[in-house]
Amino acid sequence: MISKSIQQWINAHPESEHPLDRERWYKAILESFRLNENIDFESLKDYIKQNKKWNGEFITEFLESKERDYFLLKDFYDYCLNNQ
Repeated sequence: MISKSIQQWINAHPESEHPLDRERWYKAILESFRLNENIDFESLKDYIKQNKKWNGEFITEFLESKERDYFLLKDFYDYCLNNQ
């Protein structure tokens, strides 16, 4: 299951990076951090396959990149919480 904010981000996300896409991405992951919920990247992959007309290789590369970013930011977020 993926959150509404993740759905909104991916539904509005074109195949290129745009500042508004990045802002929606950051809002979605910040929400997941605050709710102490992890993003389920397998469910996100299924959601993208069902709702976007992206080729498989693009989906894989896109999600690998976002997953790396997500866990790097999550580590930093956790670090900030524990070192205040």
